[in-house]
Amino acid sequence: LGHSFGATALLQAIALFEPILFLGESRRIPLEENPLSQATLRRRQSFPSRDEALRNFSSKPPMSLWEPSALRGYVDGGFVTTANGLSIACDPTFEARFYASSNDVLAQCEAEGIGALPILILVGAKSRHMEQVAGGKSTQEFYAEVAARLGASFRVVPDVGHFGPLEAPQAVAAEIAEWLASPLAPTSRL
Repeated sequence: LGHSFGATALLQAIALFEPILFLGESRRIPLEENPLSQATLRRRQSFPSRDEALRNFSSKPPMSLWEPSALRGYVDGGFVTTANGLSIACDPTFEARFYASSNDVLAQCEAEGIGALPILILVGAKSRHMEQVAGGKSTQEFYAEVAARLGASFRVVPDVGHFGPLEAPQAVAAEIAEWLASPLAPTSRL
């Protein structure tokens, strides 16, 4: 399962949960105008301890909605120890620049193909993050179009948002397992 930016990087994975892709012509949205970039840059980057990081993230959405083991894994694996405590391992500036870049991964996949793997695009029923950049479409409509353009299967996971694999890993896994068990899971046209 690839999720968000990770799904974009692993576009040949079988199951992709809300990969960050853009429809239409590739365009660069300046960092200071890009809502995804700005949210990334506002995220707190350092903490005096792992316990403080856990308290911080578990006290407010979206991470307060995550399964406790997923949040612990994020803190344990997503931070590095520094002289002052912990610092996020992935430089937020890099992540913000990715969101502001001219992301043409979908267009490249359509033009060049990505193989004949069966692909499943999943989206959270409560997810709203792409509405800021999807030209009036709901996040679910946006990903339905992505799936159609990739020749992929499409499923909406009930009761989760953009962080579905971290909020309800069992529900996401059940959707994937059901899809894999279906007769002849469709093969991507790419």
